[in-house]
Amino acid sequence: MRLRLATLTIALAIMAFVTLAGTGQAAWRVVGPGMAVAEARSGNASMAAECLGDGLVLGVYEKTWQFDHEAPLTLTVDKQSFTMRQYGSGDRIILSDADSKGGNLDISATLRAALKSGKEARLEGPVVGHIEPREITFGLLGSEKAIRTVERFCK
Repeated sequence: MRLRLATLTIALAIMAFVTLAGTGQAAWRVVGPGMAVAEARSGNASMAAECLGDGLVLGVYEKTWQFDHEAPLTLTVDKQSFTMRQYGSGDRIILSDADSKGGNLDISATLRAALKSGKEARLEGPVVGHIEPREITFGLLGSEKAIRTVERFCK
């Protein structure tokens, strides 16, 4: 029950943030303990950096596509590509390319560095090929500070 309430609270915070942001050009923002979010260039999708135990994962909200558990998907940050694994989890799709020391899903140090220093991240691959690219492209303005803040909550 507590997990559902926490997930609902986070989802409402993301929806409020996306509504207020409007243009899709807003910077990453910390929206709660252990979560920062940015919205897609167009449409209503958002990408969140969020804690999952001692790991940090990416969550995609307000956008869905069909995939098999752990199916690969490419996340391109500027010109650097990362093969992600996909997991359906409640109201979001979780993306991970590594495992934490505690055995939880995580994103690699290389991907974290790219997200913190890059200009934009885009999902690519057959499972998202039918989606308009701007709807699955996320700006990284302010991501370094936001992701560093979130990392402090991952335990």
